[in-house]
Amino acid sequence: MQPNGQVSCYFHGSAGSATVQAGPDLHDGVWHSIECEKSSSAVKLTIDGTSYSSKHSVGAIGNSFDMIVGAYPGGDFYKGEMDELTFAVGSGPSAPPTASFTATPTSGKAPLKVSFKDTSTNSPSKWQWDFGDGSTATSSNPSHTFDKPGTYTVSLTVSNAAGSDISTTVITAKDPDDKPPSGSFTVAPGTGWAKLSSVTLTQTSIGDNVTPPGSVRRAVDWKDGKGPVAWATGTTTTHVYGAAGSFTPTVTLTDLAGNSATVSTTPVTISADTAAPVVAVQRPGHRSSATAWRVLKGHATDGAGTGLATVRVRAIERRGAVWYAYRARTHSWVRAGSRAAALRKSGAGRAVIAGSTQWSYRLPGVRRGSLVVRLVARDKVGNTSRVLSYSQLLTHG
Repeated sequence: MQPNGQVSCYFHGSAGSATVQAGPDLHDGVWHSIECEKSSSAVKLTIDGTSYSSKHSVGAIGNSFDMIVGAYPGGDFYKGEMDELTFAVGSGPSAPPTASFTATPTSGKAPLKVSFKDTSTNSPSKWQWDFGDGSTATSSNPSHTFDKPGTYTVSLTVSNAAGSDISTTVITAKDPDDKPPSGSFTVAPGTGWAKLSSVTLTQTSIGDNVTPPGSVRRAVDWKDGKGPVAWATGTTTTHVYGAAGSFTPTVTLTDLAGNSATVSTTPVTISADTAAPVVAVQRPGHRSSATAWRVLKGHATDGAGTGLATVRVRAIERRGAVWYAYRARTHSWVRAGSRAAALRKSGAGRAVIAGSTQWSYRLPGVRRGSLVVRLVARDKVGNTSRVLSYSQLLTHG
């Protein structure tokens, strides 16, 4: 290495000497691959795959000169480290190897011993094996034992001075007893409503003769036509059925060797709520008093269905010849040009539901005039009641 950070390549032979100095400044703290090569007619320097050459014949180099790598005596500008040094006499490889290998056998019961044989071409000089289970090797024809059941991808990387290549194959180590996993599961509740009830599947036990419980794969089929879904983590998983029917969920267990078993749970009966709720308003004792209507009250029922979810209220009022709309968001009355315009401007407010059927709604600012209230109830699966419209003449405050 020279003071400016470049690398020089020098050969001295029977016909003279030649030097090639080129490339970037290599004082950058990273690793570099450097090759210095003499052919019959040239000297070539290659740095990280980029070549620089000088057309010069130096003849034979069978002489008493030292082979120096890094720097020459008295001129030590090289302050780095070396990872590997190769000295080759004769023609080196002209092309990188093409990786290939055989494995015998490729499948069998664990523990499975497999013999590997390199069949790569173009004279590889290095072998790097990765057996897919955390183990490696660097010999050309190693053997390896796969102790646990599973599917392993084995790779071989071969290299020479011209480059490298990789090849892979799959080894299957089977469960020595070919026994599938086992498990037990519960499902609750046993009944529910379509589009509403969350059904929980709970794993109570799971095991296998070889595969650890945490490595057993699980897939749940809720039997509603959507097919199996992976159950990745945890001991519980939930589902909401979209339609009514009787369903018996199953769990398919698969160990690392590919052995599987399907476990059924108890049936789940799902009902559909198709009935709309019914809403009513409670008329106050002094129905002609504006004050009595400033808190609306009433009830709504959903029969034997999923239950009441919301009651929405709209209110408009004609005071003399002018219509007004109540906006729930701002708790204010706004003027409108007509009854239809007042309905468009009014905002539906949400009533407070007490218990399962009673509701109340604050309507501040009601005055003497003709009050119109519109009510709509919705149950927990989205069924909507008929619109109830109620009118009342308010003659005093």
